[in-house]
Amino acid sequence: EILAQRNWVAVDGGAYQMKILTPAINGIVVPSISILFATLISNTVATLRQRQLDVRTTLNTEAGDIRALVSMVDSFPLPSFSDYQDRCRSYLLQYTTRIIAESQSGVKINSLDFTGSLDSEMNGFL
Repeated sequence: EILAQRNWVAVDGGAYQMKILTPAINGIVVPSISILFATLISNTVATLRQRQLDVRTTLNTEAGDIRALVSMVDSFPLPSFSDYQDRCRSYLLQYTTRIIAESQSGVKINSLDFTGSLDSEMNGFL
């Protein structure tokens, strides 16, 4: 306990301590930390890439569904369902406009709940 209270001053400027620590740091510490950070970066990049693929897949699926709806609306018989066609096209246009607006970079996700985002234009098809 008496030695713990003393302040030791290295006479050689710390050269002896560096001589002892340098092989340990260069031998095992630096490569271990390098492998650790490389693994973390690899996991991060893989996760971000998978998220990007998931978003792309979901976007393509929704675009395909909208195309199918457009072709279904266009296949309505014209004389008797022209009013329904116009309304359904209007719903699809409103829906795609809202999706594009919600996908912009400045949109706050929390504010979408209060702006009626749960009330979708697709409910008009029902």
